[in-house]
Amino acid sequence: MRNVVRGCIAVGAVWVAAAYGSEPVAPPETPPEVLETLLDREAPAAGRDAAMQQLVAHAQAGDGYSAFYLGVLYRHGMDHPARRVERDVETARFWLEKCVASARCPLIALASLAELELAAGNAKPAMQWAQAWVVLDREMENRTRGTQPHRNTPDAPYR
Repeated sequence: MRNVVRGCIAVGAVWVAAAYGSEPVAPPETPPEVLETLLDREAPAAGRDAAMQQLVAHAQAGDGYSAFYLGVLYRHGMDHPARRVERDVETARFWLEKCVASARCPLIALASLAELELAAGNAKPAMQWAQAWVVLDREMENRTRGTQPHRNTPDAPYR
């Protein structure tokens, strides 16, 4: 429960900072080549190990997307196409919560946390993560579409 509250507060703080223009300094992002190497099962094992180490280093430095990728890897384990780690729900939860607490975090991380909690039988935290995802998704949609979303869609000229 405390982690859900901390995560929601962190996400809210990032949104407030973005709204008022005082964006926090973001850590370096993981280069796309690292993710490509990690996901390529044909790549040499040493290259994939180095890519995994670089992903962990970026996540530890505070990159939300790197933490999200690690959370997904641990959540799915060997069922993930990368096949790099065994399934570990607690480690997945750790990385996903670290993602949510960062300045750069995909909203889908909130849904992933909701699914993890629901699978663990924790209905209340699952509902809270899901509600946070819905609220922030709606806010993001309102910000990108403006005050008249029906006029900003691709089919607007045909209405």
